[in-house]
Amino acid sequence: MFYLDMKLINLFHVLLISPFLFYIGYQKNKTEDLVYNLLGIFSTILIILYVPFPTSFHFSYWNLIKILHWFLILPTFLYIAYKKKMTKK
Repeated sequence: MFYLDMKLINLFHVLLISPFLFYIGYQKNKTEDLVYNLLGIFSTILIILYVPFPTSFHFSYWNLIKILHWFLILPTFLYIAYKKKMTKK
């Protein structure tokens, strides 16, 4: 497991994740498949490498962050990457 400084993690969220989501939301059905694929690949690899799997389900701040990343954010990003342009207008 790799550990990063919190400033670097925040910078990563602002400079990499946010532009992906903004671009997908702005382009809607005109978004290229590559962007969806990169979102799926980045989210899977980075969450697995940098977010430790929660070992217990107690409600501390950092444990909730881990739980949300593993059980909400990762499945949501993978769903978005899988569905791509198959959304209803």
